[in-house]
Amino acid sequence: MQNKVRIYSGASPEQVAADLEPLLDFQDEGLSLYGLTKLVKERLFPHLMRYDQPEFQSMFNAFPEEGAEFGAQIALTYNQGVTNWQVSP
Repeated sequence: MQNKVRIYSGASPEQVAADLEPLLDFQDEGLSLYGLTKLVKERLFPHLMRYDQPEFQSMFNAFPEEGAEFGAQIALTYNQGVTNWQVSP
């Protein structure tokens, strides 16, 4: 039997809040990029919804056909202009 990746952590809101607290409480002492990356990977990533898992279907959409999935991967990987609206004046 295959090990299934969960589409979310299953943690309670209190557990999530406790896990995320260190990400909000480092301003006074600062934190290296390595330290921040480690915190994000260990404390935030496990709680994010895994949209890439087959078990997740948003709004009852069927799985994308292979061509659509391929196009989406290209757009997500190489479309750097997607977030321009966030940094534009």
